[in-house]
Amino acid sequence: MKSGRFSFNRAIARDAVRRCWPIWGIYCIYLIISFPLVLIEEAHSLPNTNPEDQLFRMAQTIYHNGIVQAVIGSVAAILVVMILFGFLFNSRRNTLMNSLPIRRESLFLTMFLTGLAPILLCQVLITGLSMLLTVSRGIAASCFLKWFGCAALGYIAFYGFAVFCAMLTGNLVVLPAVYLVLNFTANVFEAAVSSCLSTLVYGLSGLTPRFEWLSPYVYLERKLTMSAGSGGSVTFSGLSALWLYAAAGLVFAILAALLYRRRRMECVSDFVAIPVLKPIFQLNLSILQTIQGLYI
Repeated sequence: MKSGRFSFNRAIARDAVRRCWPIWGIYCIYLIISFPLVLIEEAHSLPNTNPEDQLFRMAQTIYHNGIVQAVIGSVAAILVVMILFGFLFNSRRNTLMNSLPIRRESLFLTMFLTGLAPILLCQVLITGLSMLLTVSRGIAASCFLKWFGCAALGYIAFYGFAVFCAMLTGNLVVLPAVYLVLNFTANVFEAAVSSCLSTLVYGLSGLTPRFEWLSPYVYLERKLTMSAGSGGSVTFSGLSALWLYAAAGLVFAILAALLYRRRRMECVSDFVAIPVLKPIFQLNLSILQTIQGLYI
């Protein structure tokens, strides 16, 4: 008897945890070293004469670390996806998983939540630990909440997109390449077109980027900013962009679930797992080769 269409399977989740816990452990240890321990060291290195300057420096450290965590989340996301959804790229495991009395929707939901919840829980624990260790410094709780927002929203955004990329290919080696290329394709394509037009059109020095938002790394680098506010405070901006990217990540996860429902088991080891996308992929390669030829 098959499971419900959308249900969480505990047995599958336990097996996924057994295979994925080293990544979560390394990520948690990294967060401890890179955030609360850095905050403690920063607090002890600051002079005790000017409390406002201390709070300003500590807030800068927290916000800067949050920006870094938004990017680090993209690395953790693709590693988690490669482990949890690795059965899609192995013929034996793929046959085994699809022969279980579990609907594909249930299997996808179990894997997706198993890869999402532990990382978010780890970020919550690190946020609470950092607040406890620096409670005597009088740092506003909003600073830590914004740090958590950067780390959590960044991971959700890149994790959903990484799961979507996993459905596009049947090769484990190709997956990180597709993930990386699609994250930068819009920016590279626009820069190449602008460079070509600047060379061919007299007086044209460059084009204003219009599709920069399709490359999260480039767009977030510009949007996530800090500035000095009134009274020695620090103003942090850019969380709205992360909210939009996180929402897009969830949309990509839904699209991935729809693709997985119709994914063929025979596509294991194929470069492109979706037959409809093969001519589109060939067209993109042709365009990139043409741009490369013009640019060189």
